[in-house]
Amino acid sequence: MAFENQTIRAAKAATAEIPVVFLHASDPVAAGFVASLAHPGGNLTGFAGFWWDLPGKKLELFKQLVPHLHRVLVLQDPADPLTPPLLAELRSAGAALQLHLVE
Repeated sequence: MAFENQTIRAAKAATAEIPVVFLHASDPVAAGFVASLAHPGGNLTGFAGFWWDLPGKKLELFKQLVPHLHRVLVLQDPADPLTPPLLAELRSAGAALQLHLVE
């Protein structure tokens, strides 16, 4: 199980009604998070690819998609060694976008 998929798996198990947008899944179709990349279905959707690749820019794109967005829940795996630098970049981008990050 990949580190980055653990939080998505937990979000999927927690709710089938609240929309969940993940910023990274190594392969969301193979992991069973979405039916397909083109038509995810269900309440999960998001970005696939390298998570550490421009997380601040992904947050900016998300803000453009949801203009009235003010608060973002950041699910994280503290055992993942990439978590600290990614959180630092997300915090910086969140501040610039006037988003409150809930960690």
